[in-house]
Amino acid sequence: AANMKALYDIALNEHEAPGSPLMESLKVQHERYSDWQFIAEGGMKRIFRVYDNTSERYIALARLHENSESEFYDSFIREARLTGKLEHPNIMTVHDIGINEAGEPYFTMELKKGDSLEEILRQRRAANEIYLKKYPRQKLLEVFIKICDALSYAHARQVIHLDLKPANIQVGEFGEVLVCDWGLGKILNSQQT
Repeated sequence: AANMKALYDIALNEHEAPGSPLMESLKVQHERYSDWQFIAEGGMKRIFRVYDNTSERYIALARLHENSESEFYDSFIREARLTGKLEHPNIMTVHDIGINEAGEPYFTMELKKGDSLEEILRQRRAANEIYLKKYPRQKLLEVFIKICDALSYAHARQVIHLDLKPANIQVGEFGEVLVCDWGLGKILNSQQT
């Protein structure tokens, strides 16, 4: 028991040490996001792949189109908050919502990997052997069930998507399915703040 307490005290002192290299690394960061790479754009926003220097991983960052009027800020923030409230394995996870140096809103989310369901269906219709093998009917049924699970969860929380289409479904390499782009989504019976 004495040895365990000694180990605990050592570990506790290591975390409290003012010279902690990990604590210092968080203090000296000047730029939160770096290595910007454009991924896609939609009606209201542009999506970038960025490196989060704090969490040391690549994520997706959404921001409004350049020179967007401030009248779009609230609907953009509303989308981020609505998506952030939906904690489900088949709904895009929002990590952070903030305001950049220019005073414009942004939000970060998990980085989607894989193909959109739209691309998968297009490739299957074109008889692309790779997609036919990778996504047989059974696999597409599994994707459909995951979409239904996500929507059932959202509906149970009084949220409707209003823009569900294959382009807004991301299918990952390891069976991940994400319902994305909740920009037109609504919370029923709510002011949506």
